[in-house]
Amino acid sequence: MEAVSADIGDRLFSGVALQYNVLRVSSGVETLGSVQTHLMLCSVASWAILFLCMMSGVKSFGKVVYVTAVVPYILLTVLLIRSCMMPGSLDGLLYFLRPDFSQLNSVQVWLEALLQSFYSMNTTYGGLITMGSFNPFHNNCLRDVMVITIIGELSSIFCGFTVFSTLGFMASEAQVPISEVVSSGPYVSYLKQRM
Repeated sequence: MEAVSADIGDRLFSGVALQYNVLRVSSGVETLGSVQTHLMLCSVASWAILFLCMMSGVKSFGKVVYVTAVVPYILLTVLLIRSCMMPGSLDGLLYFLRPDFSQLNSVQVWLEALLQSFYSMNTTYGGLITMGSFNPFHNNCLRDVMVITIIGELSSIFCGFTVFSTLGFMASEAQVPISEVVSSGPYVSYLKQRM
């Protein structure tokens, strides 16, 4: 049990490592800090890959989408199956499925929901406009918007199952309530990757 607790402690520490070593989060908005070269290079590389994919037009981009749209769902499914086999994962799933409606009185909950909607609905916004210019003139844009929105939100729920099953396992091993395992922010997904 001590080895497992130390392992959970290492994983909880990894969120701190992400915050202070990888992201180098400053003390507040008033302290800007310096440009993180490793993050800037990753961003430049991703934009270069995106440019190369879109440079040849819709036909080559369609072939890339077959891989980039399917592989994340395959990986999430594998992670969900693995997470559900761990002890305590059912508690995490139940925590995800049984919301605490009293939290709706908190402004912080609404801010987090707003951020989530910006993150999920803003994905590839520029790319969608560029690819949308290749649509026929009388394309049913309303249908496209509805399909993209529904798929995006269902994907967020699917990701929630994966993350919360892992949080249930971590809470079970650390013997703490699920609400105290990690704080909000990007650390939850970082911890998920370390599992």
